[in-house]
Amino acid sequence: MNEVLIPDQALVSLDQDLDVMLSSIGGEIVIDPNDPEYGVAFRRYLLFSRWPSLLERGELHATAEELLYNSYYWMLKFSKLHERKHGYDAGIEQQVFKILENTHCNLDWNVVEQLTNLVETELGAGP
Repeated sequence: MNEVLIPDQALVSLDQDLDVMLSSIGGEIVIDPNDPEYGVAFRRYLLFSRWPSLLERGELHATAEELLYNSYYWMLKFSKLHERKHGYDAGIEQQVFKILENTHCNLDWNVVEQLTNLVETELGAGP
């Protein structure tokens, strides 16, 4: 999946910029972006879905498809980690699928399947 996912270690340099963006939206987000279990995944999802322009500050570049796949990967990972801690949340699961439904990109369903399998492998068996 190296061809579509931007490695997390390349994103760490953007954490301060992401903190500034998060503080600017105040209470708009009800999920704790600093939660020790799922906070990083949620923050990465927000980076790719809401503030992809921050990637340029880290001299990272992503196509529309790469933004989509990274958003999907991090939201799926967040949803699984959040579920482990708080139980099933239909709204969060729906949000994962909306990423794929609301795209204007040509989805490669093989890539989506690989990303789904990657998250399952990384996190192990269910909640």
